[in-house]
Amino acid sequence: VQPASAATGSVQAWLSSDLSGTLTVGTAYTATTSRAGQNLRLTLSGTAGPSPALEFAGLAFNAGSPGLSVVLYKPDGTTWTSTTLTATGTTWTLPPFPVTGTYTVFVEPWTSHGGAATITALQLTPEAGAALAIDGAAVAGTFATVGESARFVFSGTAGQNLGLGFTGLTLSAGTYANVTAFKPDGNQLTSDYCYLNGTYCSLNLSNLPATGTYSVVVQPASAATGSVQAWLSSDLTGTLTVGTAYTATTTRAGQNLRLTFVGAASQLLRLTTLGMVTAPAGQLVDFKIIRPDQSVHATTSSGSASYSYDIAALTVAGTYALFVEPRASGAGAATVTMSITLSNR
Repeated sequence: VQPASAATGSVQAWLSSDLSGTLTVGTAYTATTSRAGQNLRLTLSGTAGPSPALEFAGLAFNAGSPGLSVVLYKPDGTTWTSTTLTATGTTWTLPPFPVTGTYTVFVEPWTSHGGAATITALQLTPEAGAALAIDGAAVAGTFATVGESARFVFSGTAGQNLGLGFTGLTLSAGTYANVTAFKPDGNQLTSDYCYLNGTYCSLNLSNLPATGTYSVVVQPASAATGSVQAWLSSDLTGTLTVGTAYTATTTRAGQNLRLTFVGAASQLLRLTTLGMVTAPAGQLVDFKIIRPDQSVHATTSSGSASYSYDIAALTVAGTYALFVEPRASGAGAATVTMSITLSNR
């Protein structure tokens, strides 16, 4: 230990064996360290393929530690992936396990000369996630302890169009939860929020990038317990003919409507909706015009029973799509019924 400047002083050194234990998927492991510089080394059995998330709940440090580092080692002892934590309530979604075998989770509290730098409380749970079936029943998730998240998993196919909705959100504190979807490789796909006051609470999972197991994490934004229900739905599809009304009804939270129509370059169209009813009442509905190359041509929103929108001149000839998304609500079913007409103008 060498002062970096010309100085006198003193220091104390602590040498400690790592604390060890075994993690089991779905079971919380509670740990504390008692000495400066003491680490935690836990083993976890993994099978090649989709992996669980590591959920850090109830995390607390003494004054001498501002956070901790977590490193996951493969069965051959080489580093696989790592992260850092400075607050409770973190869910770390892992990339798929590369091989079958025993992995090691190494937890190292950051040491500060101002104190002992120990973990005073840590609940670590490998969470497999509740399975969502496309167009199946809603699945419940709970935040049983402060810092806990709800995790869901589903099988998706490249190019698939899905909608994910959430209802029945309850929180003991705070007003919203963060919602994040992850791709099969563990990288983030998309994210949004779910508010108690009934706004948003849905994710569009359009044109999935790969075939595999996707995961979704719902995390209260505040220190809270509670619960939520998740719905996974395929988009309803149909064909619009210019000048002909199309009656549409979605029946599930987060379900979207995708209607195709043939357009000509420079064509001017008007979108008209009549008799729109949402459940809960007064929810906004988003409308997007998607070009043949899947880019967004125009977007608008309405919460009115009747609505009219003049679409900018179409850029190319081809098959377009009208994408209709009822904004899901944490308080109710978030469904919509309406009559849709595209007309020349």
